[in-house]
Amino acid sequence: MILTIAGNGPLGKAILSALEGLNEEQRQAEASDPDLFMCALDCRAVVYAPASDLLQGVLRPDPDESRMQAVLRACNAPGVKLLVVVIPSGGRYQPELDLLVRHGVPYVIVEAAPLREELHESLAAATESSLWLARGSKAALTDSVRVAETVARALTADDVQGGTVQPACEQADMAEVVRSAAGERVAVHTAPPLLDKAARKVRGWLGLPDPALRKLCDQLSAV
Repeated sequence: MILTIAGNGPLGKAILSALEGLNEEQRQAEASDPDLFMCALDCRAVVYAPASDLLQGVLRPDPDESRMQAVLRACNAPGVKLLVVVIPSGGRYQPELDLLVRHGVPYVIVEAAPLREELHESLAAATESSLWLARGSKAALTDSVRVAETVARALTADDVQGGTVQPACEQADMAEVVRSAAGERVAVHTAPPLLDKAARKVRGWLGLPDPALRKLCDQLSAV
């Protein structure tokens, strides 16, 4: 049996689907569950995602040592032999990982880029009618299936224990990603990087803030 603490978004659902493919019985819980130890009882492994939405974990990291401590206490339950931790890329969840390494429980860290599904969902709610980006802007993206497959391998392969594995990802063109997610609602334009930089300086001189959609794209490109 596997206990998953990964939420009900694209990531959590994909992990549950992957576990079904392994013919594993499943339990689900939240890290805040006061009975987390009992939830882990008789489970052979625990899968924990401190950020159930990897995109938000990259854009607004929220590491919480008390949350990891609760998960580690649950891993003391009889039967638990492995903890798989799925973290967003970017290195902002190191405080939780430091606790993990010191605790001594066998573990595998899965470090994943934001999911295309999460970004599409976020962009689908965009209210801007147009967007200018620097030509060639890219962001590392993966998808829920790749992450879930990596988690499944971490649960079954001895050679990755104690290490960090990264699901395959690609450097996606931001303009194409936005066009795909937002459709005709957002007109996406690109400009040479130097021209784009000059235009942003002018906006700054005029006291005009960058649109929220542009800020999101810039944050992803900077990771």
